[in-house]
Amino acid sequence: MSDQDDSTIEPEDDVVTDPDDDGQGDGDADQLGDAGKKALDAMKAKWRAARDELRDLKAKDAGKKTDDQDPDTIREQARAEARAETLRDRALDKVETKAAKLFADPEDARALLAGRVDDFVDDGQIDVDAINEALTELLKKKPHLAAATAKRFQGGGDGGARKGSKPDQLTRDDLKKMTPQQIVKAQDEGRLNDLMGID
Repeated sequence: MSDQDDSTIEPEDDVVTDPDDDGQGDGDADQLGDAGKKALDAMKAKWRAARDELRDLKAKDAGKKTDDQDPDTIREQARAEARAETLRDRALDKVETKAAKLFADPEDARALLAGRVDDFVDDGQIDVDAINEALTELLKKKPHLAAATAKRFQGGGDGGARKGSKPDQLTRDDLKKMTPQQIVKAQDEGRLNDLMGID
């Protein structure tokens, strides 16, 4: 007794058959039995249908050539695409320029807004207002990208002298011509420091 079922065997999709097979076989098909023969015939039919469909698709594809289009039309399309790409690059450069004043690293703003570059181009022109709005919105969402608000160096460029300026110093001859009140005042102002040996 056999444990096999008499049901038909389903053909497998991944089985490769010989394209030159004429269906006659080499005699091995007789050993398969009725179910095997049916499965083999089904696979061959499926393969032939796929081969015919591939031939049809290749024929359709070969019929579609770029010769159908006018060369001037193709050139104009290429020019339009090049202009659009150049305009997008200019818009991103404008984003980076505007971001230089607001962001610690303007390239971050450029990278984050690169996906929205078409929003910054309006009728072949760069929309500066849209760029400013996008930068402001980005700073609200990601405030850690903002440039530091305080100046890096406090003070002016003139460092001046290291020590504070000294008041004009008086000599002994100057003291002889002064009243006692003027001498006390000069001492309070530090004008007698050299005479008194004070640094």
